[in-house]
Amino acid sequence: MNQTRERQGQQRGFTIIELMITLVILAVMVSLAGPSFTKLIRDSRVRTASNSLMAGFNTARAEAIRRGNSVSICAVNDPTDALPACNGAANGWGTGWVIFMDGDDDGAIDSGEVYRVGDPMSGVAVVGPAGGLVAFDSRGQPTIGTGSYVFDATSCDSGDKRITVELGTVGRVRPQGGVCP
Repeated sequence: MNQTRERQGQQRGFTIIELMITLVILAVMVSLAGPSFTKLIRDSRVRTASNSLMAGFNTARAEAIRRGNSVSICAVNDPTDALPACNGAANGWGTGWVIFMDGDDDGAIDSGEVYRVGDPMSGVAVVGPAGGLVAFDSRGQPTIGTGSYVFDATSCDSGDKRITVELGTVGRVRPQGGVCP
């Protein structure tokens, strides 16, 4: 009976040695998981950016059909400007994009024409066809800007995700997976 009382009076917990060993094991596991987590974040950014621009293409196409008029989407340097300007660069899509109702078919954004804005794509480089502009006619077919749009992480290491979005001549948007060289 005395032994039971002595055990109940003893403190329970971890010794400093047990705690140190646990922390060392945890530190080793975190250091092994860190690089793969960084790759996961880069791949996720590429996927998010490609999905955003594909949604922009599909929205511009649908609006052109719905309105029966030309609708364009272009790469811009700063989509938050009061009146953003198309930058005309094939590699400018990563800084943001704007969908606009091009009522006068001049390929430029005029006052009151902005429909939707796409935010800058952090950590992602996007290269598309020359001109940085896609225009859809009233039937939803692109009149300019068809081709491949390649999405890479800005620090594209061998094996990182690369997504190529194909914009076809009938307006179909199709993603294709791949890896950085």
